[in-house]
Amino acid sequence: MYFVALIFSCAFASQVFAQAYYHDSGDLPQRADWMRQLPDTTRLSEMSIPGTHDSAALKYGGDIVLTQSLTITRQLNGGVRFLDLRARHINNVFAMHHGPVYQGAMFGDVLGEMIDFLRRHPSETIIARLKEEHDPAGNTRSFEQTFKSYYDPNRQWFASPGENNPSLGTLRGKILILADYSRSDRSYGRSYGGLNAQDAYSVSTNWDLYGKWEKVKSQLSKAAESRNGTIHINYLSASGGAFPYFIASGKSSPGTHAPQLVTGRTTIGAWADSWPDFPRTACLGSWCTIEFLGTNGLTVNYLNGKSWRGLGIVAADFPGPDLIGALVRANANTRLNRIVQVSTGRCIDAEGTLKPGGSLQLMPCRRHSAQDIRIDDLNMAVGGASSRLCMDVRSGIPTDHQSVILYDCHGDTNQQWVTREDGRIQSQRRSLFLQPMCLTVEGFPSRLTVRPCQLRGADQVFAVRQAP
Repeated sequence: MYFVALIFSCAFASQVFAQAYYHDSGDLPQRADWMRQLPDTTRLSEMSIPGTHDSAALKYGGDIVLTQSLTITRQLNGGVRFLDLRARHINNVFAMHHGPVYQGAMFGDVLGEMIDFLRRHPSETIIARLKEEHDPAGNTRSFEQTFKSYYDPNRQWFASPGENNPSLGTLRGKILILADYSRSDRSYGRSYGGLNAQDAYSVSTNWDLYGKWEKVKSQLSKAAESRNGTIHINYLSASGGAFPYFIASGKSSPGTHAPQLVTGRTTIGAWADSWPDFPRTACLGSWCTIEFLGTNGLTVNYLNGKSWRGLGIVAADFPGPDLIGALVRANANTRLNRIVQVSTGRCIDAEGTLKPGGSLQLMPCRRHSAQDIRIDDLNMAVGGASSRLCMDVRSGIPTDHQSVILYDCHGDTNQQWVTREDGRIQSQRRSLFLQPMCLTVEGFPSRLTVRPCQLRGADQVFAVRQAP
């Protein structure tokens, strides 16, 4: 029986890392090709991989059961690369379940979404844990035999890595199965049981949230320090005496922007130093309210400012763009790129303008550092570590014909860009009229601006190519 303690239902409406948690159905910022920037030689153990827990539990069962709000396709487009798939074996097929609750989809549906994503984004890989869920019924073959009925006709989409710690180059365009069931055929995927896992799932009340967080934090540190090829997996999720959305967010209700629930403790007296990672809010002098914050936001806070790499798989309920972005950025990225206007073959260049406010223009492509652009998650930056500057929409508001300049990197949405499948590079900040705005070449000498993305012609069509 689920019991959720909600005694302190009044909360102050501070939005602490609201976007580490996302409980809506619309698209996340697009991170469909983030693995493209990683070298083929990168080992699975060296990567930081955003994932979802109970990835298909998004339709039925209410707050007790639901762990996601986005479809598999939207999860993948938003940057998720690990899927936790729970399948009930029934009548020789797999039905997607969370415990006893059927989620209105079959494994074939989910497999089709994964294959369609990889067909469109061949630089990526999907790591998929497959676990038998609930009670089998009506079967004449084993779980493994039924899996083979899905695997055999789609064999080209599955990785056969041949080793426990494969390189990204062997996994691109493939699904790596982590088999969490008894199997005799070892030719596909690898065993889930060989991962170093933190999966403390059961909590008794909301006030056990901090204990869960301490386990998450310990596993993050362990993965960052590991150099022995071990693949770590870290579940931010828990349930039992608290709803999954609460563990992820610390909120008083499921909505993305719902207020944080208060703990009932303050910074006066015996509780002053308790739960130090939880937010202190509504302060009057030294008296502050201590609010809950979920594991998603706590993880973003904890990783902020750290140069850690190789955090392993981090699986969350309702992950938001800040959490996904923090994990994507926790990958070693050694590639430099050129952004080329396709119609002219010219490169974006910062010659002589490597300073805040410097303009960007098109120049003939040549071997020159001012044309080398590092794509760090959704940022496009030039310069070295000590002089790194980001492509920025001047004044922060993408009005028509507004210039694109270089500015000190701060990570706000006017410095975030997505490379679309049609070759356009779209700002993650929309215009005042909510129009999507894209990088555009204007005039002569050519300068870079933002204009509405639906414009025809070649002025908005670019290609990202590895720098020579």
